[in-house]
Amino acid sequence: MDQYVDYWNLMAYDYAGSWSTDAGDLANVYPSTSNPASTPFNTEQALKYYINAGIASSKITLGVPLYGRSFADTNGLGTPFNGVGAGMWNQSGVYDYKALPVTGSTEFTDNQSIASWSYDESQKFLVSYDIPEIASMKASYIEAQGLGGAMWWETSGDKNDSNSLISTVSYPHLNELQLK
Repeated sequence: MDQYVDYWNLMAYDYAGSWSTDAGDLANVYPSTSNPASTPFNTEQALKYYINAGIASSKITLGVPLYGRSFADTNGLGTPFNGVGAGMWNQSGVYDYKALPVTGSTEFTDNQSIASWSYDESQKFLVSYDIPEIASMKASYIEAQGLGGAMWWETSGDKNDSNSLISTVSYPHLNELQLK
């Protein structure tokens, strides 16, 4: 199919959610070596699968989420949960990035797996989502892998300030990500 399409959108998110057994990372790039249960899937594995199947890396755009998936009544990533919280829109457990972190939560990053989340220990409530530091690392990953760029789901969920994930990925990487 590669010869018939201009580009492929790799939806590199929804690796964990209400369907999962354990609270997990939404959109990690690599598997976690310290907490494997938190990363049942990963972008690196998916990308290698497509490239090994003959897809040109320059035609692949990496999907970056502008939302988070939540896990209620959990002791943290890689542990069981009970429910997903109210969420926004009309889907339980899904929060726009612009509404995160949830009040009372502390943000965390895992630079090894390239993932981030917030956790409210008193409420036992976790939300997995990307933050600017992680988005910047994903922009560098896009460049290093020779990918065609990035795409987002869903742009209305972004923040309209210096914490915008779209701006973080696009600048200063814009010239580096342009298709040649």
